[in-house]
Amino acid sequence: MIKDVAMELAPPALKRNIDLTWEGIGHALMIEGNTPMLREMFSKLIDNAIRYGPTATVWIRLVEPPFD
Repeated sequence: MIKDVAMELAPPALKRNIDLTWEGIGHALMIEGNTPMLREMFSKLIDNAIRYGPTATVWIRLVEPPFD
């Protein structure tokens, strides 16, 4: 889902000369919650980084927390 959102926001990023850089974990990671609301949240976070970030690169990193 996050990668799809990033791909949808690539055109506005390119328009502002901002590079979206994706770094995943190599496998799917399940996130429990309301899918449309999670998608909207990720979209707003990435869009805000594109609009208001101080750099020419927006890093989107998905990391898996360690489990004890």
